[in-house]
Amino acid sequence: MKKSTRRKVWRTEMHPVNLAVLALPSAKEGLLDLLIIEASAIARLPAGNATARDVWFLGRMVEHARAMALAGIGPEVIPPCDVATSSIQKIEKRPSGFYLGDIVPLAELHRWHQVQREEGTAADYLCAVHASARRCTPVACPR
Repeated sequence: MKKSTRRKVWRTEMHPVNLAVLALPSAKEGLLDLLIIEASAIARLPAGNATARDVWFLGRMVEHARAMALAGIGPEVIPPCDVATSSIQKIEKRPSGFYLGDIVPLAELHRWHQVQREEGTAADYLCAVHASARRCTPVACPR
């Protein structure tokens, strides 16, 4: 009798080749757009030109940084996350105006979060994105 082959069937989200591709440093190049969006949102705050979309992106940055810190990548980011969360809540309550006092914690968290992105792999970042999406209520990005 002939032997039958035993092929392994991988679940699509846990495919080892996909995970290996996500772990490559070149997979992080797609985060450059997100870095530019966050930096421009922080730059618009002093002039009072920040839109609801900018505040939304900054809120997601805080949630992603907190999720990565809770996963063990840069746990020292948790206290700046708390300060940045209160700054974002102040910004959301004011319709427009001068946000200089709220820029400093957000700019500091942005630098910390960039270090987190460099330390972790792209797969770690995607896990943090999914974890923060599960933890907070999903709100669509304003236009």
